[in-house]
Amino acid sequence: MNTHSIEYISPLALKPRVRAWRKYPKEQIETACRLLSDGGQVVEPPLVDSDNCVVCGGAIVLAAQKLGLETIPILRVSSMSPEELRLYAINAHKLADMGSYDDLLLGEELRELEILLGEDALKVLAITEGELTRLLALDQPMVEKQPLPKTDEDYEPVTRPGDLWKIGPHRLLCGNSLFASSYKTLMAGELAQFGFTDMPYNLPARDISSNPDREDFAFAYGEMSPNEFTRFQTTFMRHMKEWSEPGSLHAFFMSYHFLPETFRAGMIVFGRAKAMCTWIKSQPGQGGLFRSQTEQIVYFKNGDAPSRNNVNLGKHGRNRSTAWHYDGMTTASSERDELLKLHATPKNVLLLKDAILDVTSRGGIVLDPFAGIGSIFLAAQSAERRAYGIEIEPKFVDATLRRMRSAFGIDPIREADGASFSELEAACDLEVQS
Repeated sequence: MNTHSIEYISPLALKPRVRAWRKYPKEQIETACRLLSDGGQVVEPPLVDSDNCVVCGGAIVLAAQKLGLETIPILRVSSMSPEELRLYAINAHKLADMGSYDDLLLGEELRELEILLGEDALKVLAITEGELTRLLALDQPMVEKQPLPKTDEDYEPVTRPGDLWKIGPHRLLCGNSLFASSYKTLMAGELAQFGFTDMPYNLPARDISSNPDREDFAFAYGEMSPNEFTRFQTTFMRHMKEWSEPGSLHAFFMSYHFLPETFRAGMIVFGRAKAMCTWIKSQPGQGGLFRSQTEQIVYFKNGDAPSRNNVNLGKHGRNRSTAWHYDGMTTASSERDELLKLHATPKNVLLLKDAILDVTSRGGIVLDPFAGIGSIFLAAQSAERRAYGIEIEPKFVDATLRRMRSAFGIDPIREADGASFSELEAACDLEVQS
């Protein structure tokens, strides 16, 4: 004899239990609302007695009421007394609370479902972005050290000013980050979730590199006064703000020399700083009285909308503070030597990846208007995000393209004509040989 039946009923007709001993935190109701809104899914129909009192599934009922849904499916039980249902409710909730998860296997399950159903399938899960990021990272290798492409300082770059490269899901423009047109071309109507850049420090190359033959950057190499450097920063910061989501965070590396200008520019464009983190390197570098072992990263926010927070004070296993401990370029290695041949101030890829994971969702865009030799692209690829970057110097663009090809096997495509970087590189080599 069937004593249970599925019915469709207005959520407003459903009544809570007399004693509200089961608590539904705001986050749970918001997640239930998202599930009902995105896919119309009722994960499990609420259990209801003959008087329309909710036995189990109160979060779904509250979410449906909040959304103003006309009806939801419910499972009505008519074979148990009110007292038996009260006992059943306690047992059902307590038994579910006793369970736990094998996070590694759950991460594997999520990745397989993503392959079978597409990446959008994971958006309708009752899992926060922070927890999802952690689970999916469990079976992923760390950012592996790859052999860097060989460099020839005298070679003719493949990239030409104005070239826009598609590197898998990423985009890199060889252009000027002070021009509004560069961002319009690069972003193609999309908005970034995070702005993260290592801008020029307004210091000559001799002050930041142990290589006496190092060329200065294209601009902000020590030629600007404090006011000029502030205007320089406000210019590209305004473009970053325009091409980013409301509530997005923007982080800027800066040496202590010009922190006042960065704070001043950020205050003008974004308002008061949200945080300042310090990169504490394992070995000190150059210096005078004190050898430098730190760099600062200043955070600002675009507008008043809430920003993404995948850390939540370590709730999902990401324990982060304002002190970032990562190797710098003073730690001896063959990789370091090759990187320093390419660029005076390359950044630690794992540092960049962690910062990206803190405040973005999977597939989100990270905007870098001073892309340099592309460490942000390696970090974004490893974090399953998209990097959109601008770099004015063709030789640095080429270095980025080669690093991505070497590390991930991605052959970049020039958007204008569909030519691959490898094809164009081979053609350039033939011209040089002839």
